[in-house]
Amino acid sequence: MENSAATVMAAIYPGFFIAYIIRISELQNASLLLFYFFSVVFVNDIMAYIAGLSIGRGTRMGLIISPKKSLVGFIFGFLGAVGISILYYYTIPGLFNIEIGGVIIIGSVFGIVGILGDLVESALKRSAEVKDSGEIIPGRGGLLDSIDSMLFVAPIFYYIFKISQKYPG
Repeated sequence: MENSAATVMAAIYPGFFIAYIIRISELQNASLLLFYFFSVVFVNDIMAYIAGLSIGRGTRMGLIISPKKSLVGFIFGFLGAVGISILYYYTIPGLFNIEIGGVIIIGSVFGIVGILGDLVESALKRSAEVKDSGEIIPGRGGLLDSIDSMLFVAPIFYYIFKISQKYPG
């Protein structure tokens, strides 16, 4: 039963979350927001991956669902999400309708949620007794393995910017 539930969830959740990426494209400044969205997610993933691989081996968190995740990778991914958010704040005036402190909080939320998305997808794979969601990208697994963070950040990203555009300042 548990295996069946994970299989159903794995089949449904990508479509649900992808719908939010489409919804982001309907917001004001959609192209800038989409560029920021992809940047924050990819910087988070890339920083976590590179730091975890190069200096994080001794700090593995011992998670059953994803045993190679390291604390160093988590920290660098998180800092990458915050850093790219700060960079966008200073280089694209008007993208955020909040002060720098709020931008740091938003970057922090995206960093944490991105990593949680990766862990949830790993848990679904473990439950379904699958190592990777495919073999499209060598060394990275399948397509779902590459967009899991993005899927979880998308709804939060959408609502943060939807609300900030409705109630600026």
